[in-house]
Amino acid sequence: MTIKDFADGFRTIWGLGSLVTTVGPLALWLAADFEPPWPTGSAIVATIFCGLLLIIAYFRVAEGDVERRLQARRSAIGCIVVGLFLLFVYLGLSSQLVMEETRIVDSTEEHLRFVKGFVRLHDIDPTLSDREALRESLYRPEEVWKLWSLTASRLALLLSFCIAFGSMTYGLAIGGASKVKESESPQSSG
Repeated sequence: MTIKDFADGFRTIWGLGSLVTTVGPLALWLAADFEPPWPTGSAIVATIFCGLLLIIAYFRVAEGDVERRLQARRSAIGCIVVGLFLLFVYLGLSSQLVMEETRIVDSTEEHLRFVKGFVRLHDIDPTLSDREALRESLYRPEEVWKLWSLTASRLALLLSFCIAFGSMTYGLAIGGASKVKESESPQSSG
């Protein structure tokens, strides 16, 4: 399989899907602020990760014989299903762990997004809501939640987001590339 053959795979529904899931994190960042709030630029990280998986998918299919391509094709569906599942995991985590706040600074509205931890520091007033505690700490989550719980929340969001899009990208790219490769194969007529 040549790079041209791989590029031809993007003319299929599989290939178009893999392109959409590769740039999906950037589109969601620009259009809906949907990406994890930590680290800054997480949508770019996810897009680079998905781009690398496209390259890996190319080499997996390019170097494979017919049996290996068929095996890759079967695993493509599994990758897509895992990706969709992790996308729902991300949505659930995001609804629980991401706080949004709008504040006015010099008559300008500023939209803030924070990841919250799940274990507060001992010196935080337990009667305060998470939002009130964050406001009192001047929007410094590290002063509200234990660092390990904040880190766990941040990583759970980032990894579920990146792996969801990465898994869907990889599955769709494998499916598209193996379909093109299969159509070239002399055994594909039987």
